[in-house]
Amino acid sequence: MHAFSGGHSGRQNRCEPPPPPAPWIKINVDAAVRAEEAAGAAVAWDEHGMVLALTAAPFPHPEPVMAETAAMLLGLQLARDYAWSSVVFESDCLNLVNCWNGSAEVP
Repeated sequence: MHAFSGGHSGRQNRCEPPPPPAPWIKINVDAAVRAEEAAGAAVAWDEHGMVLALTAAPFPHPEPVMAETAAMLLGLQLARDYAWSSVVFESDCLNLVNCWNGSAEVP
């Protein structure tokens, strides 16, 4: 499994991300945080850009990095539940991606 940062680098014309190459599954994870609550989601895509599965949940972690981490856990659970082994994870939280890939210490 690999994790990549899909940081926002300007406006895009397409709503969905570029699909992964076959036979990979791409799981995008993200979180939204408000003053005292947070929520996260994970969406799985195939090589044709079709949504295979998605999940979302509220989190008791209003801290942004914790919420992004909980969203990554949702994505991992999705991959486990569907028994996918060739998975690429994409997140806009560079701190999380760097920790996942071993290029940074856990904050």
